[in-house]
Amino acid sequence: MSKLQELINRLCPNGVDYSKLIDVANVLYGFPFNSKEFTEDSNHIPLIRIRDVKPAKASTFYTGEYSEDYIIRRGDILVGMDGNFNLEKWNDRDGLLNQRVCKINSKNETIVLNGFLYHLLGPVFKAIEDELHSGTVIHLSAARINKLSIPVPPIEVQEEIVKILDCFADYAAELQAELQARKEQYEYYR
Repeated sequence: MSKLQELINRLCPNGVDYSKLIDVANVLYGFPFNSKEFTEDSNHIPLIRIRDVKPAKASTFYTGEYSEDYIIRRGDILVGMDGNFNLEKWNDRDGLLNQRVCKINSKNETIVLNGFLYHLLGPVFKAIEDELHSGTVIHLSAARINKLSIPVPPIEVQEEIVKILDCFADYAAELQAELQARKEQYEYYR
């Protein structure tokens, strides 16, 4: 049982309802954009590929026509569907959702919060990744995502969980920045 599930159980001692992810969240799968129209010229719209999910920043751009349906905005939740199933909030300017990357956002934040989905789905996809781990590149299928069932505690409980986990995430980012600064200081004096 994950630490998040333990927290949910502690905050909801009488149990919690479960729903299919696709019933409470919009799930959008990326589009296979024409690679002949990829560029490194940042004057064009960013193209979000699997390798861009973890840094939450694009390194490839797109020069061709596209549908507005595939626009990703800051704060959207993305998951890579090949290799490591990295889950991140998009942190760059608006971009295009490329194939093998998936966007997941709440359909109704009075039922499930985006922040709750973000904290919940990271461990869920990590567990699937560990389950599928093999000698070759692993793939997360749309069918697997569409079958996911997730706990949906009351909104007040979700708010409390998001508050707690966001606080830990902030501390972790501060610690990482401090460690990097100490490493650079060490290298300078060395």
